Order: sequence, then structure tokens, then C-alpha cells
Amino acid sequence: MNGEPCLRIAASGTATAHVKQPLPAILIIPPLFDEANRLRRTLVLMMHTLAGNGHDCLLPDLPGQNDSLLPNDLATLSLWRDAVSTFSATMDGPLMTASWRGGALIDDAANSAIGHWRMAPLAGSSIVRAMVRTRLAGDKEAGRQSTAESIRASAADGPVELAGYHLCSSMIDQLETATP
Repeated sequence: MNGEPCLRIAASGTATAHVKQPLPAILIIPPLFDEANRLRRTLVLMMHTLAGNGHDCLLPDLPGQNDSLLPNDLATLSLWRDAVSTFSATMDGPLMTASWRGGALIDDAANSAIGHWRMAPLAGSSIVRAMVRTRLAGDKEAGRQSTAESIRASAADGPVELAGYHLCSSMIDQLETATP
């Protein structure tokens, strides 16, 4: 996406001969943040299975995530939506999206998609709550006093660390209001 790395697994040519129209390519939109790391192997295995059935599959990195060179504190949900839109516009032929959890917050940005598979879609506010709880638990273990409100307030001064990711206030605000 916009120069970001992308894993592509091409169809193996095992699709049946009676198929008259090309099968849609599948744009995989992983869950966001740490959940993407935990699900990546499963997604790649699924991509191999779909490719064996004639679908090209693509798993691009979102800007600021995985192997992206963009620092994650510069990423926003709108940047990710723009990246999905731009990437999907480069695709020839039919395209479907398959998204997991928070990925369903940005999959509809693939304007050329003929359909969307959404697995366990999750509201952005749920993602933020889970990340804040992780931060609160880490702060408590380290002997620091913090509250959800103080963490959110500190985001106004600059990026805040949540569950190992440095998020800008724009990302947090956009996630808070995003729904699949």
C-alpha cells in the first residue's frame, strides 16, 4: 500500500475449467495492532488455501504497522483507509475483501470491492478500551499511578504508548468513533 510491503500469493491455476469469469482476488485486511501479529500465520495459511482454489490473495502492510517504514505514531485510521482505497484501485479484475476484527473498520475503503467478508468485526472503541486496559495493567505492575482518563488526556500532548504502540491523538479519536 503506497509503497508498503505486501505479501501476494498467486492462484495456482487449479480452478476448474467451467469457471467463465475470473475469480475475485482477495484483499486480506488483518486485525489491527497486536492481534495482527497473533493471526498472521493463520492468514497466510488461509491465503494458500484460497490460492489453491484459484484466488489471488494479497496481504498488504498498513502504513506504520509490521514492516512499514512509517513510524506508528504517524499512522491514523484515515491514513489506513486511504491506503486501502489506493491499493484496491490498482487491482485489475474483481476484488473482495476479507477482514478480521478491527480490520473491518477500514475494509469498506476498498471502493472497487464487489463484496466484504467480515470475521468478528470490532468497534474501534473496543480496541481502544483493550489497549488502555493493557497500559493500566502495565503501569500498575511498574508502580505507576494512572487512569484511563489521564492516559487519554496525555495523548493531547503527543503520542501515547498503548499496548506497545505509540498512537497519536488523531488515531485514538478516530478509533473511538469508528464502527464496522
